[in-house]
Amino acid sequence: MELLHYLFKSSLVLSLFFAVYSIFLKKDTQFQWHRWFLVAGVLLSYTIPLIVFTRIIHITAPVTGNNTSFIATGISAATKEIHWSQYMVVFYILGLFVMSLRFLKQCYSLYKIIHNSTAATIDGSPYQKTTIKCMPFSFFKYIVINRKLHSKEELSMILIHENIHSSQYHTLDILLSNLLLIGQWWNPMAWFYKKSMEENLEFIADAGTIKTTACAKTYQYTLVKNTVETLQPALATHFYQSLIKKRILMLNKPTSNNINRWKTIVILPLIALFMWSFNVEEKTAYLQKNNEPLSYIVTPETSNSELKSIEVAFEPNKIQLKFTDIKRNKDDQIIQISIKTRQTSAKNFVKRMSIKKQDNKVIKAFKLQLDPVTSDIILNTLDKEDKSTTIFTETSTLINNIGITSSTQDNIKKTSSPKKLYILDGKEVPSKIIEEIKEQIGIINVLKGSNATKKYGIKGKNGVMEITLKSNTKSIPKNTLYIVDGKETNTADNIPPNTIKDISVLKGKKATDLYGKKGENGVIIITTKKEKQ
Repeated sequence: MELLHYLFKSSLVLSLFFAVYSIFLKKDTQFQWHRWFLVAGVLLSYTIPLIVFTRIIHITAPVTGNNTSFIATGISAATKEIHWSQYMVVFYILGLFVMSLRFLKQCYSLYKIIHNSTAATIDGSPYQKTTIKCMPFSFFKYIVINRKLHSKEELSMILIHENIHSSQYHTLDILLSNLLLIGQWWNPMAWFYKKSMEENLEFIADAGTIKTTACAKTYQYTLVKNTVETLQPALATHFYQSLIKKRILMLNKPTSNNINRWKTIVILPLIALFMWSFNVEEKTAYLQKNNEPLSYIVTPETSNSELKSIEVAFEPNKIQLKFTDIKRNKDDQIIQISIKTRQTSAKNFVKRMSIKKQDNKVIKAFKLQLDPVTSDIILNTLDKEDKSTTIFTETSTLINNIGITSSTQDNIKKTSSPKKLYILDGKEVPSKIIEEIKEQIGIINVLKGSNATKKYGIKGKNGVMEITLKSNTKSIPKNTLYIVDGKETNTADNIPPNTIKDISVLKGKKATDLYGKKGENGVIIITTKKEKQ
């Protein structure tokens, strides 16, 4: 869809230039000035649509039952629009391919004529002599003429005319107009624009030739001689054109005053109006009601523009937010996303969170909320079974239902230390538990400094690692089987954490194979230090 928007904007800019040229400039004789105006129109038609300005609109955020701003879109309407746009893009690319082949064919035809010609001179002026029955034309430094078709007097005027084309590099304009036609083959204005560029180049060459010709009428008679059908190669500037009448009228017009050049500034307000209407991107920044903490919910259907709105909403605060690594499935739903943040005083963004789903499954909805006290971002995954809140710090990482990635494992090893406090589903556990249950970890949250001591007191002075199991975005099921020193029990609450030597967690088939039906809800095997004594 972005391609179609760009093409529409590009064609509109081109149409504005063509309208100004046709209404205000076309009848004047400032041909060189017109040339640069038309060339600028082509170049700007492809560049102006890429310039986008941003306007931020602050509105009161819509709220759900828990007063949380909810960012989501209706996917059904968008899906239908994408479906039709894909057909249009395919149709456009097909036309682009056909026009490109046409252009290459024209290049090859021109190459054959020039390649088969021989170098010669007329009154000391070099040209390429050809036996092909074609009109005189120039292509960069090459001037190709079939000498047998013209008298000596005509040849002299033709050479002057084509030398003007060659010396002023009019071939570049011809190629540019053809490239314009390839990109906008579907736009009728592009075809008219190309014709106007070619006409103006002939007006320039005619005006230059008349200044060096003794008899203007003889030159005009030579133009009128275009009565015999001859080959007219594309991509070249020709002495004879089908616009003979226009060229003769322009030759007999008085020279326009230089003040007429100021007519070109008419394009400026039109371009400004275009950019204000089409190149201003509105971003919505939501205002919270009743001074409530800034918070937003992101769902799989949240669009990229809405993610940008969330980023903008956090900008006035002490922390900045940035969504990266966004991947979507064929239904435009998010299957992967990362969050980077930085304090306003920091130079670089720090990766704070990664959510990824295997097999192109969508992510779970999550809430981002600003902590007004610490200026940290608070995350709350919106799984029905998960009501926990995680405060993100610079080393926090969220892995959503895929286990721990290798980079996260390295992070765990670096941060794992006997001095840290480890909390598993709300309970204090020894550090060895990380290696034992790493495949079952759903969320890891690392607290440091005041955030750690504020929540856990003096125990958290060296940092705290809070761990939540994947299957336990709530807590360990009550009917989980515990094996303590080889004996079955229903709880391990009475075991002091500092007496635990080893912990193993079994789930699924491994648990039922060893313990039968009792292990269907998982088995936690605990070995205490006393067992070894």
